[in-house]
Amino acid sequence: LGIPPAIKWIPTVETWFDNDLRSESNAVGLWQLTPATAKSFGLKIDEWVDERKNPEKATDAALDILEYLYGKLGDWELALAAYNAGEGCVNRAIRRTGSRDFWKLSSSRSLPSQTRFYVAAIYALADIERYPPANAVDIPQCTEMPWIQLTLNRQVNLLDLSQSCNVDSELIQKLNPSLKRTLTPPWESFQIRVPEEAVSSFQSALNRLPEDPGSEWVIHMIQAGDTLSKLADSYNSTVEAIMVVNELDRHLIIAGRELLIPSNILWN
Repeated sequence: LGIPPAIKWIPTVETWFDNDLRSESNAVGLWQLTPATAKSFGLKIDEWVDERKNPEKATDAALDILEYLYGKLGDWELALAAYNAGEGCVNRAIRRTGSRDFWKLSSSRSLPSQTRFYVAAIYALADIERYPPANAVDIPQCTEMPWIQLTLNRQVNLLDLSQSCNVDSELIQKLNPSLKRTLTPPWESFQIRVPEEAVSSFQSALNRLPEDPGSEWVIHMIQAGDTLSKLADSYNSTVEAIMVVNELDRHLIIAGRELLIPSNILWN
């Protein structure tokens, strides 16, 4: 489809390469994908992972979205505008003006000001790259440390694993930003990235770890004013994990009863 090179600047305009950024509409990651859009384009979001924060998978999904929008609108500038404002917003602007030229829609203010700036900023950055001025500003780029992807065939506590092989747990978290917990998902297999220089020590440490990844389990007596959200924050857990362990089908909890809470399962 001849994807324009300017598209690579979307993460800069969206987040300035802050992969942890979350918008008011719950869009997440470098490409700022909402949950519904991400899931419809094949990304997994559950209590264990959020693949919108996996740079490679999110990039593939974002390119698929842009190709879809281009197929619908027949123009890359309009596709970029729809990526920001939604396909419906762009189509309404086209119907109001009778024009399919983004720059005419922009000058007539038929599109939201944020969208007009958004598309213009992407192309401005592309122009700066092609014709850099003498006093050009530094624009952030993604940099990566060397890593190797390993397959885990069982659930693992990454804090225990990193401590066992003397690798900073923050480094493991940075290499695997889609993981919500320090525990890997309890699936048959999971692909995890480890620093290239630590692969052998990771594999050795993995063989030494017990089969049960082991969370810290706490029995909490529910007090008046307790909520699942407050308890999750207090014990570095999640509402979903507490509900699953205690077989709760709603958020209502009753003072005087006990809850079993898996604690310290989130990255600090």
